[in-house]
Amino acid sequence: MIAWCKREVTYEFEIKDLGLVHYFLILEFWQSKDGIFLSQGKYTIDVLRCFGMMDCKSMTTQMVSNLRKLPESDSGLGLVDPTLYRHLIGSLVYFIYLKLDICDDVSSLSQFMSYLRNNHWVVAKHVLRYL
Repeated sequence: MIAWCKREVTYEFEIKDLGLVHYFLILEFWQSKDGIFLSQGKYTIDVLRCFGMMDCKSMTTQMVSNLRKLPESDSGLGLVDPTLYRHLIGSLVYFIYLKLDICDDVSSLSQFMSYLRNNHWVVAKHVLRYL
């Protein structure tokens, strides 16, 4: 069926068969007789390396239960580069495709892009340690 489909498509378009997919966008693929397995291992390592957290201790929980109740201090304001925080949240968004358990965490963290405090940066790094 696949061979027939390839032949039919070549009548209309110029195509090149690259074989089995191994890496596409941020997903890694392993194909075996038991099925197709997806992973984001390489992307996880790339993100941890980008934010200097390759040697961090891992966490068993994603995030604090209620981000809005974190203690607010004026000293925590302005200590974090907003561009770096946005880059981190943008990187975390791609994890929710296979890691649904961090979906709420990333959503909560993304609400603080304009009112960023040091506590939010700490919690975002906690999510990275969970990954």
